[in-house]
Order: sequence, then structure tokens, then C-alpha cells
Amino acid sequence: MNIEYNCYKEKGKLIVKNRDLLNAEIDTLQEGIDYVLSIKKKKKMRSNGQNRYYWAIVVPNVLLGLRDAGFNEIRTKDDAHDIIKVKFLKYDIQNIIGEHIESFKSTSELSTQEFTDFIAEVQIWGAEFLNISIPSPNDDLEIEFI
Repeated sequence: MNIEYNCYKEKGKLIVKNRDLLNAEIDTLQEGIDYVLSIKKKKKMRSNGQNRYYWAIVVPNVLLGLRDAGFNEIRTKDDAHDIIKVKFLKYDIQNIIGEHIESFKSTSELSTQEFTDFIAEVQIWGAEFLNISIPSPNDDLEIEFI
């Protein structure tokens, strides 16, 4: 179980947003069990603009690059997104006896800075492996219509 609530400090006190919901969840906890209370600084999550750029520019370019490289089974933007996740968002979960399984982060879990770093990695990989150039969000683009 993982309970998270937003809070802030005001006049030396920790103010919990939705305190009534937190109290209700605390009431459901079992007696006699040890729990851990953790407080961390909230990070700004990936922006909507970053998400739109990713799906409109990054993923389609990777899709085309993969297709040009002969990966014909990669047909959709979701397929290309899955490949990107495998390459850049994979991590291991290990138990106490050393067994592990692989999992993947979601781009929605990334902070704005983590997402920026992630895009930079995809751009480098795209240039080196797929021979494509993925424009940055602030690049001026010229489109030639034939």
C-alpha cells in the first residue's frame, strides 16, 4: 500500500491537502503494524507541451527511422513508443534473494527535467542508430511541399 497526499509548510506546520481523506485512510490501517511515513519534495511532472512534442515529433520520427532500418513489424506510433520505452525507460526490480524482473517507467512518471534528458537520449540514439535527426522543440522547421 502506498498513500500519497500533497502538503506544504505554513507557519511552522505541515498542512496536508485533503486531510479528511488522509484521516479516513489512516483509520483503515491495521493496529500493531509498523509503517513508514515519508516526505519528499514534489517534482514538476512532464508538461502537456512536452507530451504533445513527444507524440507529434519524436515518436513519428523514430517510427520512420525504424521502418527505414528494416524493422517492418514496427507499424504504429504505439509500437515505436514501446521500442523507446524498452531502450530508455527499462529498470530492474530485485527481490531479497537476487531474482529480478524487468519493468518500464511511463513517460508520465518523468519530471520535466527527466523528460528533457530522456528526449536528448532518444535524439542521440536516433542520430547514431537510425540515422535520423529529431528536431528539438525550439528548432525552426522548414517543410517542403511537392
